Amino acid sequence: PEITPDNESSTYLWRVPEMEPCLTEQFQSSWQVGWLPRGFLPVGNRVTARGEQVLIFSDGLVSLSVFVMNRQKNAVNKATARHGATVVVITPGSSGSERLIAVVGEVPTATARRVAVSVHQQ
Repeated sequence: PEITPDNESSTYLWRVPEMEPCLTEQFQSSWQVGWLPRGFLPVGNRVTARGEQVLIFSDGLVSLSVFVMNRQKNAVNKATARHGATVVVITPGSSGSERLIAVVGEVPTATARRVAVSVHQQ
């Protein structure tokens, strides 16, 4: 997703410019999640047509998606948003990385932040 400031406040507009296909086969990701809430297990992973990785976790009731995205020139590097029960946390990838980490799920904001900062490249 592309995030752009709406104005000088903390409100952001979320735009998905076009649908992007994901490859359907599983892959071995070089990115790892160092912390997950109790009961969450990996249930899948995908790579987008642009080479961005999606890691999917679930506890059987709730899913949590971790996106390892390419950093775009004018993109916001850090953001938190909530819509109903769904939270999105975006943070820069591990030090020296040109990636952004986005965590999306129906979990508390603090949980999504903790997952996001635990993502690292092997």
